[in-house]
Amino acid sequence: MNTKWLVLFGILVAVLGIAAIACDADKSEEELTAQLCSDLDDLEAADAAYDTLGADSTLDDLKSVNSAYASVLDDVVSSASDVGDVRIEGINAAYSDLNQTVAGLASDATISEGLAAIESSVMAIGDAYVAAFAGVDC
Repeated sequence: MNTKWLVLFGILVAVLGIAAIACDADKSEEELTAQLCSDLDDLEAADAAYDTLGADSTLDDLKSVNSAYASVLDDVVSSASDVGDVRIEGINAAYSDLNQTVAGLASDATISEGLAAIESSVMAIGDAYVAAFAGVDC
């Protein structure tokens, strides 16, 4: 008798799990695109944070901006994977280059040196962003 209830409970859990997955999968293309557009707005703001760095900034400020950008980029990657015809490989590659540059900065580097080191990487992210999402209608 206990085995019967255990089997029924297992079936119920499986059905509820499948229903939860199906509900998420039922999001319309418009809803998925709207989420991606929202995440892209957040990414643009995170990218703009690099522009706020200046002579009074510290390397810790730079690393903090870089970390925040990485977090937002993860959200974009997640929502972009749900929307067809979006190619984020270029953004990932450009960010990887930027991240390696930031990680490779000497601990005694000045902020001017840090900003000069990342300038081309930040520009590459912007170019990759434009290329990746040119076809998304936000």
